[in-house]
Amino acid sequence: MEADEKECPFCAEIIKAKAKVCKHCGREMDVSPPEESQQKNAVDDLKKSAAELKTAGSNVSKNFKGCGGCLFLLLIIFGVIGMCRPSSKDEAKVDAQRSPAIPATTENRPPPASETAPTPTVTPVTEDKTQVSAAGKLGEKTEDQKWQEKQPALQKAVDELFTGGAGVEVEITKFTPQEMTFWIRLRRPATSMKEAEDCAAATVIRAAQWAAEEGRDPSRVFGMRIRATVVHPEKGVTGKDMVRIYGRARYSSHNDQVNWEPEG
Repeated sequence: MEADEKECPFCAEIIKAKAKVCKHCGREMDVSPPEESQQKNAVDDLKKSAAELKTAGSNVSKNFKGCGGCLFLLLIIFGVIGMCRPSSKDEAKVDAQRSPAIPATTENRPPPASETAPTPTVTPVTEDKTQVSAAGKLGEKTEDQKWQEKQPALQKAVDELFTGGAGVEVEITKFTPQEMTFWIRLRRPATSMKEAEDCAAATVIRAAQWAAEEGRDPSRVFGMRIRATVVHPEKGVTGKDMVRIYGRARYSSHNDQVNWEPEG
């Protein structure tokens, strides 16, 4: 069979390799049995792949052997170098021989055990008495605060003046160590100005007595004032609520007397 010839798969006669139709049996070549052609092609591919793998494996083996030889040679060289290098102890001996011994002097000599470090001087902390006294007074109450705590006692003292059904209501409107002011409300109109004056004078005199009992005698405290205003709530001409002021009683510390100043 020539190179350009092939065997017909159907009639087994020799035909041209490029022939598409067999001249003997008349069958078309591209309609050949698929299984046989595929199996033949698969076998050829497997043979070709096996040959390529064998060639590649032989090349890798040669290269590995070459690299292994190089590595072995390098290990031998490093081992020889390590054996020839002096140890650290030998180097220390050589350095000690080269450097001369330094004599011990007073500068570099360590201090003996008997010598101890100097004791630091501790300065005693002294309390500032001025600051302590000022801090102690921070928690104390002022004179005004102490005086304010006594207001209920004064209210009780003046209320006792009118407990006999006089129809008088007393309100403390100002209460300080220097001034006490009262607002006296009459529940009914005063029958006369003298009645209003008596209510105001009695309140002021009782307040002065109470202050003296508490250690603040108005006759001896310069500038201390005690005042009481007598009023009566009533309807005005227009029907609106209004307050009628009868007058004011003032205590004078200069002559220790109560002065009445009428309004109406």
